[in-house]
Amino acid sequence: MRQLPFSFRTPPVRQARLGDPQYSPALREQFAARLQAYLDSSFRVRFNDNRSTVLSVGEQYGVLVLRLHHMFIEADESVMRALADYVRPGRRSPHRKKAGLLLDGFIERNRHRIRSTPKGRRRSSLGRRYDLDVIRDSLAKTYFDDSVSIPVTWGVSRRRPGQRSVRLGSYSFDEGLIRIHPALDSKRVPPCVVVGVVYHEMLHHVLGVEIEQGRRRVHTGAFRARERVYIHHDRAEAWENRHLHKLMDGWNRGRS
Repeated sequence: MRQLPFSFRTPPVRQARLGDPQYSPALREQFAARLQAYLDSSFRVRFNDNRSTVLSVGEQYGVLVLRLHHMFIEADESVMRALADYVRPGRRSPHRKKAGLLLDGFIERNRHRIRSTPKGRRRSSLGRRYDLDVIRDSLAKTYFDDSVSIPVTWGVSRRRPGQRSVRLGSYSFDEGLIRIHPALDSKRVPPCVVVGVVYHEMLHHVLGVEIEQGRRRVHTGAFRARERVYIHHDRAEAWENRHLHKLMDGWNRGRS
């Protein structure tokens, strides 16, 4: 069926960022309808104002979840078609590489819409010992059919003498971002532990949240089952039980 041409653009001289699409349901619905014309899969779109990753794709309960910077609200039809080719699940589209190049060009032309990162808050995936981007990409290829692309960064954590409880990783559903505790970026920590923590947080991104009797549940039975698929799960868990308190004692005293 031939699609009628439709353009949804603002004047190119406009430099201000769009308002938050979360407060404009009409814009979200219009965007979804335009994308559906090129994409035959079920999907949901979540817009954000991320500074780093402006496009990521995952899956939640069998539904494709797209996280897009709000610059895409104004995309023309060529960009919408490329976006569909790029995120289409299953077999890789033969047009995916070309689509990726077109999307790169669109993002570059709209870079002025991305907020700059304040001083002192720069995100980095490259640590002294571990590169989180390499870990994420390896896990995506091995456990997620190469379909998970999500920013992952070393977090910032204050050293607190005497602290016993610690979160080794966290996933922000609002930002679509994984943060890993910087204490793990150490030669004292086996690779299987760091990889296991990143895998755990990637599962949160993929599986999402279940609502049961009005309560949010993230560590469900399905989550725990998928968590044990990681080949070094038991080994990493045993190391944490045996050595984590010593690692954190050293971290809090300034020895990493």
